[in-house]
Amino acid sequence: MGVKELWMRPLISVKESDRLLDAYLLMKQNNIRHLPVYDDSGEVTGILSDRDILRATTSSISLEKGFIFENLVIDRNIFVNDYMTTPVMSLPADIPEKIIAKKMIEYKISSFLLTEKNDVVGIVTSEDLLKCLVEVLEEREGEEKIYEQQKRFNQIQVEDL
Repeated sequence: MGVKELWMRPLISVKESDRLLDAYLLMKQNNIRHLPVYDDSGEVTGILSDRDILRATTSSISLEKGFIFENLVIDRNIFVNDYMTTPVMSLPADIPEKIIAKKMIEYKISSFLLTEKNDVVGIVTSEDLLKCLVEVLEEREGEEKIYEQQKRFNQIQVEDL
């Protein structure tokens, strides 16, 4: 899997002026953890992560019938621009996955916007890179199994001679 395959899915974004609660619901609905943020003129101004939303929640705990419940609340009067992360970090869309991973480690971040000719074309996350790692490890494991099978087959042939 190349980085291009990671971001070929439709890019979902929000505006700075959107309510944070609506952004949270959009993330949940699409099973994603990061949203690029645009201003009214269409310029990228930030990125919103599930961690940013968590910072905006208030929590209360209640005890009912012997069970502990935690209630998380997002105030309807909080907007995306109140909690989005800036500045936005981006990389060229054709950059190798290895470089992206190194940059995530270096900057201690979990996503980069990907650009082509100054336009945002996608987003790559640490989860995407972990999926790549799993794919590489599975391929390596498959190659090792094939090697072991070939080795056993060669041993059998030699003994039969």
